[in-house]
Amino acid sequence: MYVLGSELIPVQKPITISIKPSEKYLKSDKLYVVSVSKDGKIASQGGKIADGTVTTKVRTLGLFALAVDSIAPNVKPLNFSNDANISDIKTLKIKILDKGTGINKYDIYVNNEWVIGEYDAKNNLLFYNIEEHFKKGKNNVEVVVTDGVNNETRKTYTLTW
Repeated sequence: MYVLGSELIPVQKPITISIKPSEKYLKSDKLYVVSVSKDGKIASQGGKIADGTVTTKVRTLGLFALAVDSIAPNVKPLNFSNDANISDIKTLKIKILDKGTGINKYDIYVNNEWVIGEYDAKNNLLFYNIEEHFKKGKNNVEVVVTDGVNNETRKTYTLTW
Protein backbone atom coordinates (compact mmCIF):
# COMPACT_ATOMS: atom_id res chain seq x y z
CA MET A 1 0.00 0.00 0.00
CA TYR A 2 1.04 3.53 -0.71
CA VAL A 3 0.16 6.51 1.45
CA LEU A 4 -0.40 9.77 -0.38
CA GLY A 5 -1.24 12.47 2.13
CA SER A 6 -4.49 12.05 4.05
CA GLU A 7 -8.14 11.51 3.06
CA LEU A 8 -8.87 14.67 5.02
CA ILE A 9 -6.79 16.90 2.73
CA PRO A 10 -8.96 18.26 -0.12
CA VAL A 11 -7.72 18.11 -3.70
CA GLN A 12 -8.97 20.83 -6.05
CA LYS A 13 -7.99 19.18 -9.32
CA PRO A 14 -7.42 15.50 -10.17
CA ILE A 15 -3.86 14.36 -9.66
CA THR A 16 -2.00 11.64 -11.52
CA ILE A 17 -0.50 8.75 -9.57
CA SER A 18 1.63 5.91 -10.92
CA ILE A 19 2.42 2.67 -9.13
CA LYS A 20 4.98 0.14 -10.29
CA PRO A 21 3.85 -3.46 -9.75
CA SER A 22 6.07 -6.08 -8.17
CA GLU A 23 8.08 -8.32 -10.48
CA LYS A 24 5.41 -11.04 -10.25
CA TYR A 25 2.77 -8.81 -11.90
CA LEU A 26 4.88 -6.83 -14.38
CA LYS A 27 3.35 -8.60 -17.40
CA SER A 28 -0.25 -8.59 -16.19
CA ASP A 29 -2.76 -6.59 -18.21
CA LYS A 30 -5.43 -6.92 -15.49
CA LEU A 31 -3.96 -4.49 -12.93
CA TYR A 32 -5.74 -1.38 -11.66
CA VAL A 33 -5.39 1.11 -8.83
CA VAL A 34 -7.66 0.94 -5.78
CA SER A 35 -8.15 3.37 -2.95
CA VAL A 36 -8.58 2.01 0.55
CA SER A 37 -10.71 4.02 2.98
CA LYS A 38 -9.92 4.23 6.69
CA ASP A 39 -12.67 1.65 7.37
CA GLY A 40 -11.09 -0.77 4.85
CA LYS A 41 -13.45 -0.30 1.90
CA ILE A 42 -11.81 -0.74 -1.49
CA ALA A 43 -12.83 1.36 -4.50
CA SER A 44 -11.54 1.06 -8.05
CA GLN A 45 -9.71 4.09 -9.39
CA GLY A 46 -9.04 2.53 -12.80
CA GLY A 47 -5.69 2.82 -14.44
CA LYS A 48 -3.76 2.27 -17.63
CA ILE A 49 -0.64 0.13 -17.86
CA ALA A 50 2.29 1.69 -19.71
CA ASP A 51 6.07 1.55 -19.37
CA GLY A 52 5.92 -0.85 -16.42
CA THR A 53 3.60 1.27 -14.25
CA VAL A 54 -0.14 1.59 -13.66
CA THR A 55 -1.23 5.22 -13.93
CA THR A 56 -4.54 6.87 -13.11
CA LYS A 57 -6.03 10.19 -12.03
CA VAL A 58 -7.56 10.48 -8.55
CA ARG A 59 -9.58 13.18 -6.83
CA THR A 60 -8.64 12.30 -3.25
CA LEU A 61 -5.55 11.56 -1.21
CA GLY A 62 -5.13 8.57 1.10
CA LEU A 63 -4.15 4.91 0.79
CA PHE A 64 -3.65 3.35 -2.65
CA ALA A 65 -2.67 -0.10 -3.88
CA LEU A 66 -2.70 -2.25 -7.00
CA ALA A 67 -5.26 -5.00 -7.50
CA VAL A 68 -5.82 -7.67 -10.15
CA ASP A 69 -9.20 -8.09 -11.85
CA SER A 70 -9.28 -11.51 -13.51
CA ILE A 71 -13.02 -12.13 -13.13
CA ALA A 72 -15.35 -11.34 -16.03
CA PRO A 73 -18.60 -9.45 -15.43
CA ASN A 74 -21.71 -11.34 -14.32
CA VAL A 75 -24.65 -11.33 -16.77
CA LYS A 76 -28.05 -12.56 -15.58
CA PRO A 77 -31.37 -12.19 -17.42
CA LEU A 78 -34.15 -11.11 -15.07
CA ASN A 79 -37.37 -11.51 -17.04
CA PHE A 80 -36.49 -14.20 -19.57
CA SER A 81 -34.42 -17.35 -19.99
CA ASN A 82 -32.93 -19.25 -22.89
CA ASP A 83 -35.52 -20.87 -25.19
CA ALA A 84 -38.32 -18.76 -23.65
CA ASN A 85 -41.37 -17.34 -25.37
CA ILE A 86 -41.23 -13.58 -24.81
CA SER A 87 -44.24 -12.49 -26.89
CA ASP A 88 -45.78 -10.79 -23.83
CA ILE A 89 -42.58 -8.90 -22.86
CA LYS A 90 -41.86 -5.37 -24.12
CA THR A 91 -38.44 -4.89 -22.51
CA LEU A 92 -35.65 -7.39 -21.85
CA LYS A 93 -34.05 -6.78 -18.43
CA ILE A 94 -30.55 -8.02 -17.69
CA LYS A 95 -28.54 -7.61 -14.49
CA ILE A 96 -24.89 -6.87 -15.29
CA LEU A 97 -22.34 -6.54 -12.51
CA ASP A 98 -18.58 -6.36 -12.13
CA LYS A 99 -17.10 -6.16 -8.65
CA GLY A 100 -13.58 -5.25 -9.75
CA THR A 101 -13.06 -2.50 -12.29
CA GLY A 102 -16.73 -2.01 -13.13
CA ILE A 103 -18.63 -2.16 -16.40
CA ASN A 104 -16.76 -0.46 -19.22
CA LYS A 105 -18.78 -1.50 -22.28
CA TYR A 106 -21.94 -3.40 -23.12
CA ASP A 107 -23.40 -4.50 -26.45
CA ILE A 108 -26.60 -6.25 -27.43
CA TYR A 109 -27.05 -8.04 -30.76
CA VAL A 110 -30.41 -9.25 -32.05
CA ASN A 111 -30.14 -11.68 -34.95
CA ASN A 112 -26.48 -10.62 -35.38
CA GLU A 113 -27.40 -6.93 -35.65
CA TRP A 114 -26.18 -4.45 -33.01
CA VAL A 115 -29.06 -2.73 -31.21
CA ILE A 116 -29.22 0.11 -28.71
CA GLY A 117 -29.53 -0.90 -25.07
CA GLU A 118 -29.97 1.34 -22.05
CA TYR A 119 -27.78 0.94 -18.97
CA ASP A 120 -28.87 1.99 -15.49
CA ALA A 121 -25.51 1.98 -13.69
CA LYS A 122 -27.03 2.78 -10.30
CA ASN A 123 -29.06 -0.46 -10.36
CA ASN A 124 -26.68 -2.51 -12.57
CA LEU A 125 -29.48 -3.07 -15.10
CA LEU A 126 -29.27 -3.30 -18.88
CA PHE A 127 -32.54 -2.82 -20.79
CA TYR A 128 -33.52 -3.51 -24.38
CA ASN A 129 -36.91 -2.39 -25.69
CA ILE A 130 -38.02 -5.03 -28.17
CA GLU A 131 -38.64 -3.36 -31.50
CA GLU A 132 -38.27 -3.97 -35.23
CA HIS A 133 -35.14 -6.09 -34.81
CA PHE A 134 -37.19 -8.99 -33.47
CA LYS A 135 -39.02 -11.12 -36.02
CA LYS A 136 -41.89 -13.54 -35.50
CA GLY A 137 -40.50 -16.91 -34.42
CA LYS A 138 -37.03 -17.66 -33.07
CA ASN A 139 -34.53 -14.86 -32.46
CA ASN A 140 -30.91 -14.92 -31.42
CA VAL A 141 -29.90 -12.41 -28.70
CA GLU A 142 -26.27 -11.97 -27.67
CA VAL A 143 -25.19 -9.83 -24.73
CA VAL A 144 -21.51 -8.86 -24.50
CA VAL A 145 -20.26 -7.09 -21.36
CA THR A 146 -16.68 -5.93 -20.81
CA ASP A 147 -15.10 -4.58 -17.62
CA GLY A 148 -12.38 -1.98 -17.10
CA VAL A 149 -9.49 -4.37 -17.86
CA ASN A 150 -11.22 -6.08 -20.83
CA ASN A 151 -12.49 -9.21 -19.09
CA GLU A 152 -15.48 -10.16 -21.22
CA THR A 153 -18.68 -12.16 -20.78
CA ARG A 154 -20.73 -13.29 -23.79
CA LYS A 155 -24.17 -14.79 -23.29
CA THR A 156 -26.38 -16.01 -26.13
CA TYR A 157 -30.11 -16.68 -25.85
CA THR A 158 -32.65 -18.07 -28.29
CA LEU A 159 -35.97 -16.33 -27.74
CA THR A 160 -39.33 -16.84 -29.44
CA TRP A 161 -41.41 -13.77 -30.18
